[in-house]
Amino acid sequence: GGFRTASQTEKYLPVITTVSDHGMLNFTHAMNDAGKDGDGKPTTVQYVDIPFDLMTTNDVCFGIVKPATEQVKTSYADMLKNTQPREVNDATVFVSHAWKFTFVDVVDALSSLSENAYVWFDVFTVNQHASLQVPSDWWFTTFKEAVASIGHTVLVLMPWDDPIPLTRAWCIWEILSTIDDSKAKLEICLPAVEQKAFADFLVEKGSDKVIVKITSYLILSWRSLKVTVLEGGTC
Repeated sequence: GGFRTASQTEKYLPVITTVSDHGMLNFTHAMNDAGKDGDGKPTTVQYVDIPFDLMTTNDVCFGIVKPATEQVKTSYADMLKNTQPREVNDATVFVSHAWKFTFVDVVDALSSLSENAYVWFDVFTVNQHASLQVPSDWWFTTFKEAVASIGHTVLVLMPWDDPIPLTRAWCIWEILSTIDDSKAKLEICLPAVEQKAFADFLVEKGSDKVIVKITSYLILSWRSLKVTVLEGGTC
């Protein structure tokens, strides 16, 4: 399989690029040169010494995506759109995730998607060199409608028994933006390591323990979320 990332259009709707398994392997090797930008000259990147397999999505953003797009000052996907236009298409999947996740785990979770899927993945889709300044109601109208129009949101959850996205107001809003449209689909994906952990717990403790554990967690998450919203926090 492969995973795809999207770029913003003028209307904030997603367009994407495909990354094949072979391309992902080459991309992994290229991470050793994460401190080089488009002109090939070394740049100072504090993330360059972090093994790629241990990089979080946040690390990938600041250690790879931003250096790679430093010259063009666009999103990574828009950069590829200009150099490899045949690899760009409209998004068919919106990815909801937490930036503190290990990046390869997110990619692993997305590997369950169809090879024909194109994903809106913010680290690649959004221009990381520019702050998005929009009217306050933009998030409740344009963004919400854009998520719904894609029609399929994949929620990457981990760890399975303490999923970070369910404690993030921003991720909760992405979920709501999806389920508020009766035609949109919400799918939960876990990387292989979390699937195994869940299966092991199910075998060892039983399904009733899973229900109790998840119910207890959701109650705690809801309390935490209310505190976050009241304090004005975000993801």
